[in-house]
Amino acid sequence: MSDEPAARPAGDMSRRAGAAARAALRSLPRRIRLRQGISRVRVAFWPIVQAALAAGVAYGIAVVVLGHTQPFFAAVAAWVCLGFSFDRELRKVAEVAAGVALGVGLGDLMVHLIGSGWWQIALVMAVSALLARFVDRGPLVTIQAGVQAGVVVGLPASVATNGAFGRWTDALVGGGVALLVALLTPGDPRRRIRDLAQSATRELALTLESVALGLRDGDADELAAALVRGRAAEKSLEEWHDVATKSDEIARVSVNRVLRAEITRLTGQAVLVDRAMRSVRVLARRVPATLRSLGELGEEGSHRVT
Repeated sequence: MSDEPAARPAGDMSRRAGAAARAALRSLPRRIRLRQGISRVRVAFWPIVQAALAAGVAYGIAVVVLGHTQPFFAAVAAWVCLGFSFDRELRKVAEVAAGVALGVGLGDLMVHLIGSGWWQIALVMAVSALLARFVDRGPLVTIQAGVQAGVVVGLPASVATNGAFGRWTDALVGGGVALLVALLTPGDPRRRIRDLAQSATRELALTLESVALGLRDGDADELAAALVRGRAAEKSLEEWHDVATKSDEIARVSVNRVLRAEITRLTGQAVLVDRAMRSVRVLARRVPATLRSLGELGEEGSHRVT
């Protein structure tokens, strides 16, 4: 008696299992990106709250102390200077503050001298950037000077309600508040590096687990999922290495130099984990061919039943 009717349901079950595995494989990158996005929000939450509060304080100081009615640039300067990261090197905060003040002050001056328009914007941005390059070698000074000067000239004249240099003094207030916040709340670069290290190491562990399951069960779909997971973790590994290297360079000359030993160790670990992930990806890519050569995989990648 033929056993074809019994074999057909088994084949259907195998195809359904393969389709389910492929669907899970397609959704895996989305889940990884979602987890990485939540991690980024968690890391940036308190820096953003600090910058927002500093912007509000700068706005309030300009209103109460200077008597300005719409100190828009006070809040903007504080927010731009602090950013959304705890990696606030005092020099960079000062560079941004100087660039904002320079751009706003020069923009205010040019508006009162030559008015506003397309050629005025082009002229004031070029002059501000060249003056910033003369004042300091930092690129942040040049970028912020040009941007803020262009914004000031581009805004309607009715916005300037606080005198000839009202917007410039607002920018000074915002930059001063940002410098004070950066001085009073020095960031610990190890916090972000540790978070990135934990996330990247977790991805390595999950990828290894997926490879182990695929190897044990002879499951090509599981091995393909491991390869996708390993590739999706590249950004996390690159960010860990970049942040650690940058923090190590800053620690050589900043007040965080007492933390340099641990930062250097974390930088070395980033290199090792990245190499390990590369090896795991190679393993996940080559194992299916090896299993097929040993007869452990079927033609469509499913585990061969013996």
